[in-house]
Amino acid sequence: MTVPSPFALFERRSVRADGDALDDEKPTGLAMLLVALVAVAPYLATLRYGFVYDDGPIIADNVALHAPAGLLTAWRVAYWPPEWGRAGLFRPVVQFLYSLIWNVSGGAPWAFHLYAVLLYAACAIAVLVVLARALPGWAALLVALLFAADPLHVESVANIAGSAEIVAALASIAFLLVLSSAFAQASPSGNVGWRPALASAALFAIALGAKESAATLPALAALFLWGWHTPGKEPPSVRSVLVRGWRAWAACVAALAVMIAARGAVLGGFSPPRSAVAVGLDGETLAQRWWTMSAAWPRVAHLLVWPSTLSMHYGPTTVIPYHAITAVAAVAIVAAVAILVAALALARLGDRRPLVAIGWITLAYLAASNILVPTGQLLAERTLYFSSVGMVMAAGWLLARTEAMPARVRRASTAIVMAMMLVGTVATARRARVWSSEERLFQSGIDFDSDAFYPYWQLARSVGRHGDNGRGLALLGQAYRRYPEGESLALEYAQHLRVSDRGEDALLVLRDVSIAKPGSQADRLAYLDALLERRGPDSVIDAIEGRHGSEPAGALRFVVLANAYEKLGRPDSVTATYARAVAEDAGDPGLRYAYARALHASHRDGEAQRQLDSAATSGAMPVVARYSLQARISLARGDSAGARQALGLARAAAPADTALSALDSMLAAAARR
Repeated sequence: MTVPSPFALFERRSVRADGDALDDEKPTGLAMLLVALVAVAPYLATLRYGFVYDDGPIIADNVALHAPAGLLTAWRVAYWPPEWGRAGLFRPVVQFLYSLIWNVSGGAPWAFHLYAVLLYAACAIAVLVVLARALPGWAALLVALLFAADPLHVESVANIAGSAEIVAALASIAFLLVLSSAFAQASPSGNVGWRPALASAALFAIALGAKESAATLPALAALFLWGWHTPGKEPPSVRSVLVRGWRAWAACVAALAVMIAARGAVLGGFSPPRSAVAVGLDGETLAQRWWTMSAAWPRVAHLLVWPSTLSMHYGPTTVIPYHAITAVAAVAIVAAVAILVAALALARLGDRRPLVAIGWITLAYLAASNILVPTGQLLAERTLYFSSVGMVMAAGWLLARTEAMPARVRRASTAIVMAMMLVGTVATARRARVWSSEERLFQSGIDFDSDAFYPYWQLARSVGRHGDNGRGLALLGQAYRRYPEGESLALEYAQHLRVSDRGEDALLVLRDVSIAKPGSQADRLAYLDALLERRGPDSVIDAIEGRHGSEPAGALRFVVLANAYEKLGRPDSVTATYARAVAEDAGDPGLRYAYARALHASHRDGEAQRQLDSAATSGAMPVVARYSLQARISLARGDSAGARQALGLARAAAPADTALSALDSMLAAAARR
């Protein structure tokens, strides 16, 4: 037995497969340490950073994960807290990890950043192991260093929430290594056993629980087993991969079914909500998404090959939506087909590695590409993290081919890769500084694309949270002028205008967005409410009663109309308006509750009681609202005992509610009479 030198970067190993001894190179601890050091070095400064951007709602402000019970809560809640709206994401594995780190560290940001950096180093080492399975050791090490220093990865490391990509990638690579080892150790005609099959399925579930894009992993695994081998060895056939691994594939199908069922149970559905679709793709068909995203392939290729310019956001002013084929899309498609044809030709000649690398890039990017299913981002650097493994596989293959060339070519190629690694390390360290604060991050987005609305919007929110409301409002205005048809942005801008005593400007914004989005209930209601505030009750009555055709506000328009009549001092009209609302939407408990209040105010307590009882049967009424009104109705009907009982139930539900003290006074006055 040969003992490797402590300074050796690779050692030879023999693997038994198909009855023959196959020699492979395995990276030593020194090689792994070298890759880890290059991965860690540019990110050491991030240990001083706080929570930035998505780290806020997902980690810092997500109180459901902060208590020890959060370790269990993580498995049954959506990734984004409900107050931030539905995003259609279910990632229990990373939420569990965030809860664990929070409870161990007390919520210290440095602990989360340390977790992200160490996770990245581990993944870089795993990439080295994958590369060494089919590349010469020296080539595998060089491109693994290139991977570790890649500036494209900054968003996945410096932004803690972006580390979900690394968790999914690490679990995915472990899946591939477990399964390929099981294939190598099985007899020539034997199938993969249940133990490695179940282990690989568990790793698949972990990857899915970290990021939904891992759904393509079994397909990637089959491709990897089929083609990521050193030429000269007898490669397996497609049939062999599928038949010998049937237990693993069956276990993966079961794991996928379990994760889909869990997703449906937690989120209440399987498809992302329309509100979560990226701006520029909302309402687009599959064909339109295809032309938009295929035109973006040159930018994707640029990010994967040489990420010299990076951004925290790629919106529709960067990735331009198209409804038909363009010259850029046509060239991109032709280039992609040419690359695929060349890889297929090489595979037929016995070298399947380029095809595996291309397949890896494609399958890793597919779920986030917006082609099959629209997502929340047109393009994001973090979603290319796992695809970049395929890119270094291709680079390693190109580098390995220089072995058959003159020595000077190999030396020059090695020097170029080392130079790229050094440049990448410096660029990564510089790019990581952008994530040190939200001010720097969002300003970098503005510097990258001054026409983009999103960085202005996020910077406005950030400075507003720090108390600079004047600057926040100005930045919101900048965002709105760049994207006036944005519904959420317009509503937020109008609300801030109203609280800043610029009600007339708010009314104009809401009028314009309600015209741009004629079917939006939220826009119409906000406009009517602002109209009531600025122009008075008569304007609202005219706007509602004088409208012809469908009313986007639905039955809720009657709430605004009732408020208008209340301002005019017409209680009978208020009651009649709520009666119309209930007649139009009898299933809304909130409308029935409002109707009950109006009836009680009109001393029609018998009818008020019936409406309140009907509202309560839905089970959706807030307890305090129900029983405080019940107490008032009971008291008006002379039922002091019933009023006291209802008040007790209301107080039990909200012991700190000071508004209930008025009912105490009313009960005391009734007792004295």
